[in-house]
Amino acid sequence: MPSLSGWVQPTARPTVDHARDALGGRTTSGPRVGWGVVVDDPRHGLSPGVILHDGGDELDAWIGEGLIARVKLALVAGSLTSTPPERFAEVAKEILRFASLREGQEVDVLGPGPAFRAVLREQCRYGGLVERADDVRSPRPVLAIGFRRLAPLNR
Repeated sequence: MPSLSGWVQPTARPTVDHARDALGGRTTSGPRVGWGVVVDDPRHGLSPGVILHDGGDELDAWIGEGLIARVKLALVAGSLTSTPPERFAEVAKEILRFASLREGQEVDVLGPGPAFRAVLREQCRYGGLVERADDVRSPRPVLAIGFRRLAPLNR
């Protein structure tokens, strides 16, 4: 297929597998979620952050809007604290809220538009795969939603 820059391969329609990969893969997390950490990230230098995923020997730390650093526990163990940096207090609450969710649970999917109810089908490192509860299609489409937009159902 021609384009202004040359030939481009047509892309396949997104799949659940693509969405799962984009969210870091299906997983469960360990006990250090929401803890503070200092990460020596090659692109951003020493960066304070909050642990988003605890994979045992590897941690994923949220270090800023849209920035997540994966680090070896052995390299950051000295900087771990159960209290996140003050400037990250809000995102730490969101991380803990996300970590409290369980697959199969009804959840609220928050903004930017109106919130809607969904069922959390798979919990991933950085978010979840959900099915809208109000969608009448069969099968229901699966949506990839970032961790900050997922919350326990507000009845």
